[in-house]
Amino acid sequence: MKKIICTLLLALTVFTNLNAQYKKASFFLRNSKFYGFNAGTHIYGKGVSAAPVVGFVSGRDRGKNHIWHWWDYEFVLKSNYKYTSPDTRAGQPAIAVSGRTSSMFNIRYNWCYYLGNNQDDDVKGIPYIKAGLHFSLLARQAKLGYQTESPSTGSLLKTPYDLSGAFGADLGLGYAYRISEKSTFFCAAGYRLMLGPDKSEKETNFHLAPNHPYINAGIRFAKKVKD
Repeated sequence: MKKIICTLLLALTVFTNLNAQYKKASFFLRNSKFYGFNAGTHIYGKGVSAAPVVGFVSGRDRGKNHIWHWWDYEFVLKSNYKYTSPDTRAGQPAIAVSGRTSSMFNIRYNWCYYLGNNQDDDVKGIPYIKAGLHFSLLARQAKLGYQTESPSTGSLLKTPYDLSGAFGADLGLGYAYRISEKSTFFCAAGYRLMLGPDKSEKETNFHLAPNHPYINAGIRFAKKVKD
């Protein structure tokens, strides 16, 4: 976690220094509705492989208040998983389990705050901090027919927890860079807490959507611009 935080702070410093290279009028004081697309990766770990993510975004920029916010409609692709479970029967060897998850569909609200001086007309790119809340319309599950166990005669104590990641929250740092008068590139990285009904580190639960770092990038297009 410390390495992730240090990396984000270093990236933020680099991005902030890039601002001085551009001398074109900023639109970060303007208000506008926008839509766009993004893609990224959820870096799960803890026995679950990273999952690619694609999504549609829509929101509003309220630059005069340093604020912009949007909704993600996010499709998380399948992952592989593997872990070791004790046997429910005393004296039996541990069981190696592997399998594949289903896909996941999330809706997320993101609130962002521009850092630095967005009053400066010379600014073309600017960093921001973000916080997000999400819930899943389609939670991640163990895909039937893909799970294998070795030895196959074992009796699993720990089984995949299907409701992990049903809702959650995240914090991150990002950067927005104007491509044209109505299009903006944006990217972010951070850490996401994945919650769910009765989510805990019980020895009987293997979480298919554990807490994890994430990275994403996208492009947004202004529908309407107001000074």
